[in-house]
Amino acid sequence: GIFRSEDKGAHWQSASFGITNLSIRTLAVDGAGILYAGTGEGVFYSEDDGGNWFPLLEGMADIQIHTFVANEAGDLFSGSSGGIYQGKVEMAWETVHDQLLISPALSLDYGKEELTVGTYGKGTYINQQDNWMSDNLGLVNLTIKTLARGKIFLYAITGDGIYRRQLGRHQWSSIEQNVPGDPISVGVDASDRVYVGTSSGLFSSSDHGGHWKKETAIMKPVVALDLKGASLFAATENEIWSKSFETKWERIITKEGNPFQIILWRPEKGLLAVTDQKIWERDLAGIWREFKPGLPKETRIYSLAVDPHNSDILYVGTDQGLFWSMNNGAEWRPAKLYQGDLFERRVNQVLPTDTHAIWLATEKDGVVLGISKFAERSWLRQQVDRWKGQRNQ
Repeated sequence: GIFRSEDKGAHWQSASFGITNLSIRTLAVDGAGILYAGTGEGVFYSEDDGGNWFPLLEGMADIQIHTFVANEAGDLFSGSSGGIYQGKVEMAWETVHDQLLISPALSLDYGKEELTVGTYGKGTYINQQDNWMSDNLGLVNLTIKTLARGKIFLYAITGDGIYRRQLGRHQWSSIEQNVPGDPISVGVDASDRVYVGTSSGLFSSSDHGGHWKKETAIMKPVVALDLKGASLFAATENEIWSKSFETKWERIITKEGNPFQIILWRPEKGLLAVTDQKIWERDLAGIWREFKPGLPKETRIYSLAVDPHNSDILYVGTDQGLFWSMNNGAEWRPAKLYQGDLFERRVNQVLPTDTHAIWLATEKDGVVLGISKFAERSWLRQQVDRWKGQRNQ
C-alpha cells in the first residue's frame, strides 16, 4: 500500500483508503498537488494528500500499470501491459500506442527499401528511415504468420489466407483462390515461382498467385519450405522432400517422433532440419546425422539462420534467447545485451543481413536489432585474404 510521513520519515501512517489493489508500482504529482498512484489494477488519484483515493479506469483496456508520468497541467501518460494511455481526472483514457510494436513479432522480411515485421494481431509494420509505420491496407486478419519475398511481390500468410503486395507499394490483396486447405508456409524460388504449403499439400504458382498448381508428389500438410537458387525443399511433419528446376520431387527422409518445424539449406554444406528441440543434418553426400548444438537442456527452438557471409556462423532463436555458433555448431554462445546481460527472451525469428546487422522478432519485446561482431570480423578477414590473393596474382 501507500504510507505517508509528516515528519521527514520519522513516523509513518497508512494512506491507502480507497485503493483496491495494494501493489503500488509508481507515484506522481501534478502542478495542482493532485497525487496519482499506479497499481496492479489501474490508476488512482487523491486530492487530499492521500486521505482518500479514487479510480481512473474508464477507457483503459489493460489496468496492470507499470509506469506513468503527470505534467504540470494534470495530463497523465500511463504505461501498462497493453500499451500507452493518455488521461486526466474526470476524463476517459485514450490509447496513444497505435504506431508502436507492442504485440508479439512473428515474422521478418528485409529488403533494400525497408524492413517488414509481421505481428500477432496488429498486422505488418515497415521501418523507413528509422520510423515505424503500420502497413495494413487491404488486410482482413492482422495476425501475420510468415512472410516471403519475391522479385515483384511480398507474400504473407495471415490468419485467414494468403496475401501479396507489390514491393515499394502499400496495398495488400488476397490471392488464396483455388488453394485448398489452410495455408501454413510460403516461399519463392529463383524463377519467382511461388510455393504455398497448406493442410492439403503443396501448391505452386508461376503467375504470382493468379493460378495454382497442385504438386501431386506431396500429399501431407507442408509445414516448412526453403528455396535457394535451383534447390527446393519442403517438409511435412515427418518427411522432407527435395527437387531442382530440372528434377521431380524426391523424398529424402522419413522420420518418426517429434515433427519437423524448420528446414535450412546451405549450398556449401547441406540441409539442416529442426524439430522443437533437435537439429538434424544431411550432408552433400546425402548422409543424415543428428546435429548436436549443445544448447541448454529443454531449450525449445523457434528459428534457425545462417550468416550470409560465412556458412559456419549459425544463429538459433529459442525460448531462452538467441544463441550463435562460429564453428558450425560445435560450440554455442548466448547473445548478450550491450550492457553485458544475457538476452533471455523468446525469439520467434532470426534475420541476419549482409550488413552484419541481425534483426530479431521476439515474443514480448517487439523487434530487436543487434550487430554480429564476430561475423563482421570474419567478413573483414575474408576481404583482406581476397585482396592479398589478388595482389599476389
